[in-house]
Amino acid sequence: MASLYRLALSIAAENGSVITTGARGLGPYAFMAEVRRRGVAVKFLDHQEP
Repeated sequence: MASLYRLALSIAAENGSVITTGARGLGPYAFMAEVRRRGVAVKFLDHQEP
């Protein structure tokens, strides 16, 4: 979850978003809780062949 959180912050910054100190201090678990609260489905798919 921490990697996804950092990726989200990175993508937001690359696209010109201003990321507040509060948003940076949110942390990966609170970030994922907010994502779920908003109804965003996050799925991790493993496409590797056995």
